[in-house]
Amino acid sequence: MCHLQTGSWEYLCGNVKIDSDGIERHCAKHAGIFCKECELVQYCCRNCQQEHWEVHKIDCKSSYLQKTWKPAWDEERRISSFLLEDDAGSPFQHFGPPKYLWGNMPAFDVLKLSQNEGPDYHRDLRILFPACGDFRNAIVSIEGLPSAYDGLLECFLNDRDFDVVARNAIMLLLAMFCDPDNVCEMILHIWYSASITSEMLRELRQKILPLIKDVLAKIEDESGHDLFSKTFKVGSCSVRLILSKESWQLMPAYLLGAPELDAANAEMARNSIMFAPSRRHFRERALFNCPPAWRFGALHQRTNGVLLPFAASRSAFTEPNPTFFPRTIEWPMKDSSDPLFDWDCHLVQTGCGNAKADVYGALYFYLRGLLRKFYRHLHSSAKTSFVVSHHNAISLPELMRDLQSSESAPILFDRIDCSNVADEEFLGIKKTLATVGPFLKPKSENPHATILTLFLNAIDNADSSSGNTGKRDAFRQHYRTLMSLNPWALQEFHSGEPSLRNPAFVRIAGDTKLLRDHEKFFNMHMIKQDFSAAAFHAGVKMKQHHTIIEAWPMRLKKEQGETGAKEEFELLRASGHVGCERYVEWVKAE
Repeated sequence: MCHLQTGSWEYLCGNVKIDSDGIERHCAKHAGIFCKECELVQYCCRNCQQEHWEVHKIDCKSSYLQKTWKPAWDEERRISSFLLEDDAGSPFQHFGPPKYLWGNMPAFDVLKLSQNEGPDYHRDLRILFPACGDFRNAIVSIEGLPSAYDGLLECFLNDRDFDVVARNAIMLLLAMFCDPDNVCEMILHIWYSASITSEMLRELRQKILPLIKDVLAKIEDESGHDLFSKTFKVGSCSVRLILSKESWQLMPAYLLGAPELDAANAEMARNSIMFAPSRRHFRERALFNCPPAWRFGALHQRTNGVLLPFAASRSAFTEPNPTFFPRTIEWPMKDSSDPLFDWDCHLVQTGCGNAKADVYGALYFYLRGLLRKFYRHLHSSAKTSFVVSHHNAISLPELMRDLQSSESAPILFDRIDCSNVADEEFLGIKKTLATVGPFLKPKSENPHATILTLFLNAIDNADSSSGNTGKRDAFRQHYRTLMSLNPWALQEFHSGEPSLRNPAFVRIAGDTKLLRDHEKFFNMHMIKQDFSAAAFHAGVKMKQHHTIIEAWPMRLKKEQGETGAKEEFELLRASGHVGCERYVEWVKAE
């Protein structure tokens, strides 16, 4: 049965029957109970649960759901392959194309209007995302606007990767022009699912492809490198795409897919990355860090690639998502990519249905609710404008000059969310602030105008360059903390073989990184990169107190022995983050 026809999955019974004609049919009754063994599947009654047991017991009795599950290298009595290649503590080594179609940090509201300009603020607002990746922060920021806000909100979404740009443009156009009954479901699956339904694919091509072809017809005789702008409007909402002719010509491929693309070769391409034999130990190390139900849910999601509740049928999702396979039949992301990394796990899990351990199902419900609010905003009287462009972040000043007419005031922004382009592996802090600093509104116009920079690699880089001084004492301290947080894991460590083969050794090596003195290493990074000089030359300064996002949003907050400290620790370990992710907020210096 097609998911679009099933109504509310939150309460749908997990019992699936296969008729004599081979068609899957869900029980249409609302669910009020759940499987107490796995907490992944919900049912309307005991009869349905018993009837479904022959199917469900395969999952419910899986060894992955057992606390005693161990990675394969332990069963094989071998040293894990990643210890032969890298250090034991790193949560992931990269494998697969270096492309980021999903985010690397939980989404957040970059405006926080109520805590900054105030809930009664009514002036127009502009946000710049110089290296936006997906558009999650824009959606969350719009959803967070006070209901009384009646100014114009302009969001500039830029990225150097055209795959990112094309997908963002397509999802925004879907939100503007598609059937309200199905559009949120479509956007969710275009965003996160490797396969979509035939109805979704047909709607995508019928509604969006003609819009692109109309532009291509008008610029057919123009130069390939010149920029061409097209603004699409519905009510008080607009989406402006600013692309070169060459980029416009690439757009249809994201709706049609690569030549000869079909379900079989798309699945083969995805599996070659997500289940590469050489990466088995790497995958299982990540799974070993998860609680049992999360572990099995993550494996289930990795296997089928469709973001739905655990028990939901995927049988209708037969078409490869063309936005993942526009030109070649190759899976475009790393094997560590995960939809959960885009979102706050605490927030997501508050939306669980009866199946409380189904974290990916909870993400599905959360996203569907968020997208519905986003859709309602776009189709309300609220004035919202998007500008989507394809540039390297460092060349944005040139784009802004092109956008600004000779008579108009300079294009300045209330928020500039730089993601992690300020990491030294990318632009670095000096070039980042020099590039975007001139486009931040002065204090005289908006004293709350803020640049946000994210540092994902600073702590690891500083730690690596610090040598071994003090690391033995630090490890002893971390070990004592780990004993209080997770004595069961340490008992497992001591009861196992005293060798690198012991999975608990690998986990503890990673756990100690969650407990590092992040402040010390970030101070080292700031000195090395000369943050003071970078800020001075850009005419900005660090905020003393953050007003938009915590400086260390992923860092452990509960003290040793405090109620909930163990649960917080285990959630961070499973989340794919390590607690050293650092935001810095900047304002104009004058």
